[in-house]
Amino acid sequence: MNRCRRMMMMILVGIVTLMPLLMAPPANAQGETVIASDSFNRPDETPFAVSGNWGRVVAGNFDGVSNLTNNQVTSVSNEGIYYWKGAGTFSPTRQFARQRVVQTDGEVGLVLLGGPDHSIMVGWGPPGGNSTVYIYWYKDGLDQSVLGTGPSTLVNGDIVEAVLEGGIIYAKVNGVTVKSVANTTTLTTGTPGFITYLNPSLPSFVGILDDWLAGTPASYTISGTITENATGLSGVLVTASGGFSGSATTDVNGAYTITGVPSEAASILLTPTLSGHTMSPLTRTVAGPVAGNVSGENFTSTLSTGPILTILATHGSVTEEPALLTYSYGANVTLTPTPNAGYAFSGWSGDVPVGDEADNPLIVTMDHNRTITANFIAVGVVASDNFDRSNELPLVVGGNWQQPFGGGSANLSSNQIAGGAGEALYYWQGAGTFDNARQFSRVRVVNAGGQVGLVLLGATNQALVTAWNAGTLYIYWYSGGSYQGNLATVPSTIQVGDVIEALLDGGTVYAKRNGAIIASVANTTTLSSGRPGFETYLTGAIFDDWEAGTPPSYTISGTITEDAIGLSGVLVTASGGFS
Repeated sequence: MNRCRRMMMMILVGIVTLMPLLMAPPANAQGETVIASDSFNRPDETPFAVSGNWGRVVAGNFDGVSNLTNNQVTSVSNEGIYYWKGAGTFSPTRQFARQRVVQTDGEVGLVLLGGPDHSIMVGWGPPGGNSTVYIYWYKDGLDQSVLGTGPSTLVNGDIVEAVLEGGIIYAKVNGVTVKSVANTTTLTTGTPGFITYLNPSLPSFVGILDDWLAGTPASYTISGTITENATGLSGVLVTASGGFSGSATTDVNGAYTITGVPSEAASILLTPTLSGHTMSPLTRTVAGPVAGNVSGENFTSTLSTGPILTILATHGSVTEEPALLTYSYGANVTLTPTPNAGYAFSGWSGDVPVGDEADNPLIVTMDHNRTITANFIAVGVVASDNFDRSNELPLVVGGNWQQPFGGGSANLSSNQIAGGAGEALYYWQGAGTFDNARQFSRVRVVNAGGQVGLVLLGATNQALVTAWNAGTLYIYWYSGGSYQGNLATVPSTIQVGDVIEALLDGGTVYAKRNGAIIASVANTTTLSSGRPGFETYLTGAIFDDWEAGTPPSYTISGTITEDAIGLSGVLVTASGGFS
């Protein structure tokens, strides 16, 4: 981890007398499996012994050790990082480590996926400050990067925990999550452990820990019953999506149980399906966060007289041929999309035969109930993201999305983007070609409580930002990873449901709300290339339905006559608002 960065955050406080706190080991959380533990109740080890149950991770420039003193582990020099190599088998995708903090003056933490030269660390510090949780990782004995940071202050006696579950790393204090981040490391194996850190410049700030244990985190079930005519209905497939993916099929009594639901999973959508049957309700949502087994997620089924076709469309319409309330099994239906003015058909989604998503018209065979969505995009749209996928905490970068620089993050939660930590800027790096002189970006506002903005000309270390916050519109820019200043600041209030847009055209930056220009300013930045995206600052703002592309352009035409005859060779010049 970047120690220089952490040194800048340190808060110098007075030396506190070390007072080991005696208390019982932490109780196991319900449903978890403890695989290994160490109470450190044995003779002193200076340094901490790496024969037997423990191995030590090489920590590059910060390589150090811990001591076992008075039946507790203390920080001694730099980073002492240790992983369990004793009895027990750990899952490489689901594991936790937990311990009791005895002394918070120094830095203490936990290890996931630890090995001789690699590990993920979740640590609380900095020494002397103890106000931040850091999630970072090592590979090949070298510091790789910081995955996330967040405010978190410990007190003596706190129980700290690191959990890897469902591709997410969680940092917890006394059972409450204080930070979570996607596991974007390349580590695929390893065991849990612990870490201490002593800053050589602050040797009096010592961290002490005790009562370490590790294992497989708790998982829970979601269950219910599906009935038809007051009798259990077998063979219904119940699918979980959103915050967790899984499925189960009802038994002869109509009962189903979905297993393996991780702790803290949220916004889980349950969808039951059985050909020839209609469910009520169509779906149920387990809001979460899940902290125990969930029961009573029941549905009622009705036998269909024939399969039902449900068509969804926005910014256009769909013609069904034939158009019936229900269809006979095996009937073919032809679907023809018609876009509204200014929009174009972009494809089908939902219960569409594989490979037919771009067909126009689309022919489907009604062998079961189908829900099909016709997707239309505005003319000129090059890329879009409706965020209809599993949660990403924070939004995953490296695929379609990239950040110009670190320092902040946004979350994909419940199929929307929500502001997270710091200022988070993202630009599109997926498919599509953008004009460096003419591009736009827009989103739909779901919650206007915080700052929400749009990015133009985004690239590594740069972005042109148009953002709304607390009744004010700001247009500003970054270059070289640093803030360069505001181009414009004007009053403008946004509301839930507004569509906000940033547009670059003809050397001018425009800010729009519901299609109306709110402000415009000359693009006096030095940015000459880049891609659109979006921006959030801290929490409060939520948005959806991002799209970007090339703004439309139009023509102005006319005829010049002389003696009622067309006159050639006349130069017509446009100036003022357009040249």
